[in-house]
Amino acid sequence: MLAQPAGEWSSTGTADELREMFGLVAGDARQLFALPVMWKDRLCGAMLLGWQREVVLEAEDVAYVRDFADRIGVVLSSSAREARLFYQARYDALTDLPNRHLFTERVTQEIARAQRSNLQLVVLFIALDRYKNVNDTMGHAAGDALIREAAARLRKHLRESDTLCRFGGHEFAILLSGDLGPKQADVVAQHAIETLSQPIVTGDVESFITATVGIALYPNDGKSAAELLRNADTACGRAGGQQNYVYFTDSMNQLAMQRSTIERELRQAIERREFMLYYQPKTDFQSGRIVGAEALIRWQHPQRGVVNPGAFIGVAEETGLIVEMGRFALGEGCRQFSDWHSRDIDLRQIAINVSNRQFRAGTVLKDISKNMVEYGLRSGELELEVTESLMVDNFDEVACVLRELRQLGASVALDDFGTGYSSMSYLERLPFDTLKIDMAFVRPIKDNGEGGAIASAIIAMAHSLNKKVVAEGVETQGQVDFLKRLGCHIAQGYFYGKPLPPEEFEALFRRQNPSGGELPNQSAASV
Repeated sequence: MLAQPAGEWSSTGTADELREMFGLVAGDARQLFALPVMWKDRLCGAMLLGWQREVVLEAEDVAYVRDFADRIGVVLSSSAREARLFYQARYDALTDLPNRHLFTERVTQEIARAQRSNLQLVVLFIALDRYKNVNDTMGHAAGDALIREAAARLRKHLRESDTLCRFGGHEFAILLSGDLGPKQADVVAQHAIETLSQPIVTGDVESFITATVGIALYPNDGKSAAELLRNADTACGRAGGQQNYVYFTDSMNQLAMQRSTIERELRQAIERREFMLYYQPKTDFQSGRIVGAEALIRWQHPQRGVVNPGAFIGVAEETGLIVEMGRFALGEGCRQFSDWHSRDIDLRQIAINVSNRQFRAGTVLKDISKNMVEYGLRSGELELEVTESLMVDNFDEVACVLRELRQLGASVALDDFGTGYSSMSYLERLPFDTLKIDMAFVRPIKDNGEGGAIASAIIAMAHSLNKKVVAEGVETQGQVDFLKRLGCHIAQGYFYGKPLPPEEFEALFRRQNPSGGELPNQSAASV
């Protein structure tokens, strides 16, 4: 009946049924005229007109009622649309949680209440660690399911008066209402970490993530919603993905400001070409001659002079600026190697670090091929140093890229071996040429050989795999004697030379390799 746009009359028993259907308690109308309220061909209500006696509506009257019903339809539709827009503007579509906008509004409201009553306020910022691995390997649908499950688990441990928000991506925020402090914040943070550490089933696969939590307290850590959220986020970042929670401190603000300054100046440095390469000699243990060099980036800062990478590489990695810096290092290192060869600096190899970010950018093969061709590097003359952590994200894909690099004529070294992933299962399957023993395992070696057990084990393993071994951080004669006796091929460290600008490296090479000519041929030990 209600689908009839023209309306329909009802009387006696049918009228009673309509009154009951629509909850009409008043009136003794014995005759009803029911008119559907439509909008864009959709039924959004009904308008009922009742009379105590039988009447006949003229066409003009029906048209007037129809026009009135249409106006009601417009109002109802507009109201529903506004409600949808309001919801979409303030709630997250994936989790139905308040979004950042609504969360900020509620924090602002709670701050006003806390000011009036002299109360504390707690804001927690939660980041899901390892979420990207699930999203990249299993797809966005699995990533969305994981986010929904994480939201449901977090909500279970909160009161009705608290606010849980999906802040964006894989980040959540919590507002604890009432006069609460560190004690209650500890409980909520610990619950969040524990509940999110439990396996999450997406499809038929168990996924494992962890959570890091940053905490800011009103009024000590901020007087506005923006300050509290920023400082809770900063504290979360300081937790470093270590499955724990950290409270904001003033020193974090100073570090954040320093980081912001470094990032801004790094961007300017890339535009102004303020980077340069230093070269550290790689020396053959048996002959004592320099046979290669590792290119190490330096920042020629206009005010602070030469800046070592420890002061800026972390920021470059986080921001992605390392990709452009790595591209510069690759090009400049190949150019310098070619220039040295043209002037009888007969190095066998130049080693250049390639960051995980460069691999993910997807341009490594193209960049390396271009530079090897442009500067005429032959097979084996370019060595790319990669870290073990690169293998964790996607072993098969990385192994495929490394095989292609070797086909181009580049060799591959595992840098800082023993400090990262260090799974023995990948060593036989991974296409690499060199193991670099991290200096952490070289420095403990004493003159009598004590402290060298790990270095000794790495060398033996490399020999069994027929790989070349480079020891980093060689600083004493005792370390030289120990490593040489075990058959380590190449030494790198201050005992033989620190990283030097190109002209100083050239002078050192000519002093230590006075005769020039061919370098010793050493099978696996050649560089």
